Amino acid sequence: GTDPNDMELFNLDKNPVEESTPVFKNIYISNVTAREVKCAAGYIYGIPEMPVTSLHVDNFVCSMTKGEHNVASSPIMAWHVEPTKGYGFFCANMKDVSFNNVHLDVEKSSSIIIEKSELVKVSGLTSEGSNTAVEVKSSKDIMISNSMISPTASDFIHADSESQKTLAVNGVAKSKDNQEIVKVID
Repeated sequence: GTDPNDMELFNLDKNPVEESTPVFKNIYISNVTAREVKCAAGYIYGIPEMPVTSLHVDNFVCSMTKGEHNVASSPIMAWHVEPTKGYGFFCANMKDVSFNNVHLDVEKSSSIIIEKSELVKVSGLTSEGSNTAVEVKSSKDIMISNSMISPTASDFIHADSESQKTLAVNGVAKSKDNQEIVKVID
């Protein structure tokens, strides 16, 4: 088995691609409704040298259990990662990914967090709660369209300055005049 103390396994640097490098591609998740979820809507973490490729999430509805509950705060079988209890989708090291018609009601994070990824399309996102709907860090060629901001959220998208350069936003509806569609956070 995997030794959680073997830090070479959890190195986040890009390594050479070898025969033993895992490949995750052509994944389809559709027509899912999940209620009273206690951890996260999804945790997708590719590796820098071989990102998760061609992932498609369609017609996905998820609402989190409100308040405190006794469940692991980090993903099972993932060591040395940030806790994700109460999160929507946490995604890192992905390429050519789409989220279509996704409705998320989360309490502790943005509905979708995208890190170190490229060519990600989000269309038809409805984000409930007071958190930012989408957070984008160290990513490029992200497109967000036809989505709605919760009336209690102050911003729809938080993006770092690197990601903001190639971020495309179209058809995002605000509930209030004081809400920002894109806020650059560094």
